Amino acid sequence: WEIQQLSTSLVLDLKFWGWITYLGVFCSAIAFFLWNWSIKKISPVIVATSMYIKTPVALLIGSIM
Repeated sequence: WEIQQLSTSLVLDLKFWGWITYLGVFCSAIAFFLWNWSIKKISPVIVATSMYIKTPVALLIGSIM
């Protein structure tokens, strides 16, 4: 689609920067703190095994949405 639509330009407005900030804060920083908090509260072995569940759950949520 991007190759066919060469006239498509990236709009760097306030909405764009809002979504970039949301992705940076919630999807990166909060995930980092939740990971460290869960290691502190739960066994690191259990937290490490949850790594294998994340990808199928993300695919499932993505397909539903």
